[in-house]
Amino acid sequence: MYEKLQISSSSCPIYDKPSTKANLETEGLFGELFFVKEKRSNWYYGFLETDKCYGWIHKSNLEYPLDTNYKVISVRSIVLSEPDVKSKSLFHIPMCSLVHVKKIIGKWVQIYFKKRECLKFGYIPKNHISKVGSQNINWKQIALNLKNIPYKWGGRDTLSIDCSSYVQLICNTQNIYLPRNANEQFSFLKKEFKSEVICPKLVKGEYEPNFFKKGSLVYWERHVGILIEDNVIIHANAYHNQVQAENIESTVHRLLKEKLKIKLLYQIFKNH
Repeated sequence: MYEKLQISSSSCPIYDKPSTKANLETEGLFGELFFVKEKRSNWYYGFLETDKCYGWIHKSNLEYPLDTNYKVISVRSIVLSEPDVKSKSLFHIPMCSLVHVKKIIGKWVQIYFKKRECLKFGYIPKNHISKVGSQNINWKQIALNLKNIPYKWGGRDTLSIDCSSYVQLICNTQNIYLPRNANEQFSFLKKEFKSEVICPKLVKGEYEPNFFKKGSLVYWERHVGILIEDNVIIHANAYHNQVQAENIESTVHRLLKEKLKIKLLYQIFKNH
């Protein structure tokens, strides 16, 4: 049995080695469960329950878990000391963080959390969260809410994100599972949803625009974006150094110059 712990920081880096100088694999978000397989001094190796992404976390970011019943759906929420906008800010929690809501007080909710093994509480706006399992959230609005957030390789906290965490966060708010990295997502979707895969024929940069449908994920080698309209893609990318929307034709031609052809087009959101 793996030891089950919980992310207690707003977010925390997860590295490929037990060192702050190692490569960033991903980031764990407040309230997510982390299963520990190995310990080396102050470093714990394991995986996130959310997407089974493995890596090393410093133990200062972990606590024994509390049950969670709500998910943050705003870009980020500030935990306050009192149910009052003028009260002291304690820390922020990013989109898709998981929280233990103790009670609802008007337009506020009281959440419990642990710091240094002590049980504490704070308050966040009720409209910043949704009950775990809820499916009444507008995916396109979520995608647009994240526009202009800076790009960072390995980033998953909404202070900075990469292409695959961007689409993963959107899907997470809809209770749709996706692995962490673009190539893993591609393999998962191609394997699990063979009958729903559309393969556009790209020849010398030419393509048929009718292949592109709103609500589709578009995969290249090591890159992914989502169509918010039939002809508009939004994606976190190093070209703009942020989440940006642009005409799909511009994106396709630019990536073809980098010799990146479309590998998969999958319409993940059909009700829009």
